[in-house]
Amino acid sequence: MSKTEIKAAIAKKILPLMIVTVLSVSLASIAIAIVAEEDFGGCEACHSEIAENFVTSLHYTGAGMKGEYERFAAKEFGIDMDEYYAEWNCSKCHVTTCKKCHEGYEAKMGHGDQTQEITIDTCDQCHKKKQTATFVGDMPAHKKPGPHADIHYEKGLTCTDCHNAAELHGDGTVYTSQLEAVTTKCEDCHNSPGKTVKDMPVTQYSTDVSAHEMHEEKLDCTACHSGWTLTCKNCHLDTREETQPVSDEFYLGVASDGKIKPFIKMEAIYDNATHMGYGEWFPHTVTDKAKDCAFCHESKEVLCEGCEGDILGQGGSFIPQETIDRIYWMPQISILTDRENYTIGETVYMMIEINRSADYPQVMQLELELKEPCDDPDMLYKSPAFVMPAEFQWDVTVPMRIDYSVWVSGGDYSFIVTLSDPSTGDIIARDTTRFYIDDMPWMEKLKSLEKEIMEKVEEVEL
Repeated sequence: MSKTEIKAAIAKKILPLMIVTVLSVSLASIAIAIVAEEDFGGCEACHSEIAENFVTSLHYTGAGMKGEYERFAAKEFGIDMDEYYAEWNCSKCHVTTCKKCHEGYEAKMGHGDQTQEITIDTCDQCHKKKQTATFVGDMPAHKKPGPHADIHYEKGLTCTDCHNAAELHGDGTVYTSQLEAVTTKCEDCHNSPGKTVKDMPVTQYSTDVSAHEMHEEKLDCTACHSGWTLTCKNCHLDTREETQPVSDEFYLGVASDGKIKPFIKMEAIYDNATHMGYGEWFPHTVTDKAKDCAFCHESKEVLCEGCEGDILGQGGSFIPQETIDRIYWMPQISILTDRENYTIGETVYMMIEINRSADYPQVMQLELELKEPCDDPDMLYKSPAFVMPAEFQWDVTVPMRIDYSVWVSGGDYSFIVTLSDPSTGDIIARDTTRFYIDDMPWMEKLKSLEKEIMEKVEEVEL
């Protein structure tokens, strides 16, 4: 083969590779050019992937709220949301430049010397009507104080301690609502042993808490640990005036994942017509003190009985009437010992209080357990199950006692009292009380007796 033929053969093999390379470079240039058409102030030169993702994010598109109106209230009222957004300049809150959040940054190495940290104030520019206001303990737009701030705010956390960059910048997926885009969950920190945030150890979720054990697969954390939530009343879409948000109403519903969560109620008005919508909502009013049983189980209003309206977001439903009838006025049980500290050899007296109404006609069984929760999780004692027939209505206090012979050593102990369905084993109500047994006086007595015996032995030997 001549030198010319060899060159021709090599050229045939190289040419497709060159075409692919040129095509790849061209496509990359087109992608960068598309991003460059957006006004990112040159940031896309170094942060091209973030810029590409950002143009699909809800922060940029504003599709979440606009889409919800288009599907529900605006559709019912016959409002053209494109015209409405233009008329009321709704897009001013949607982020089209990097500098809206990254204030003081320059498109150069090091970002310049005027950079400002992202704080709650950064997010508050747009989110003050709901999230950032309630988070710091205010009503919408900080017009007046709300019931209380979120415990995470009180601990010094800010928005970005929970919400990650992918949620804020987008991940390249086009989402229709924040329910899809926000992936942050309580479990990210509170079901992660050893987790610390800002050098603070994070309290971990535990099924030792009876309410956790009973509701684990049924309720979202926010159902019990949200202190309050907003209800939007008289939201006039025609004048955008006279909106009256309140904080003294609280509603629960079945979220899109099947768990019970807080629902926000939104009453929209347009040209004397009213639209009612409900949607699952994270109120940003978390408290470490959970709601008591009565808050839900003695309030059909909280359970949203009779609520009517559109379910906003990605689905979900009102709590079925069958479920409301089953859990309303469920029996409650509590247990208390007469003291918190005992000396070994003493008798522990306890009181078990059971409240049960005629609205709950179901057979139940009562059981009492004694455990050492700290050192030894083994069961020390379990009472026989006492079955209560459906017609047996209780609203009584039952005195009980455990004799000192049970105590094998000092330490922490707990009594657990349970009401359950004997046919299924499902827990209806449960309560726990803990107390401490001090064995030091007993040990000192033993040591004193041992010393006395040894002295007598020595006398005999002499």
